[in-house]
Amino acid sequence: LERRARISGEPTGLVIKADSYVAAVWNGQEWIALPRSARTLSTGVAISSPAPVPTTRDTLGDAETLTQPQIAFDPLGHSALTNIELRAGNREVVLPISAGSSS
Repeated sequence: LERRARISGEPTGLVIKADSYVAAVWNGQEWIALPRSARTLSTGVAISSPAPVPTTRDTLGDAETLTQPQIAFDPLGHSALTNIELRAGNREVVLPISAGSSS
């Protein structure tokens, strides 16, 4: 996503939902889910941080309008990065996200 932002000149991001995540792009007015980028977490796995956000469908129902991503990649490299924390049962794993990572 970071590379896509730099190449396209458009901000990109990762929106965390309760049981899934989706890549998004800023279209100049709102965040839109990238086609075929949604991934569902395995049964029993949850994202504990950053906190999941709600989403809505647009009036046509063919594109998902999203709130601002918890992890954003700016085309100029000024990215809002945070760790992703996964929880499964009593285990927790922290995935660090850093500038220059292969996203």
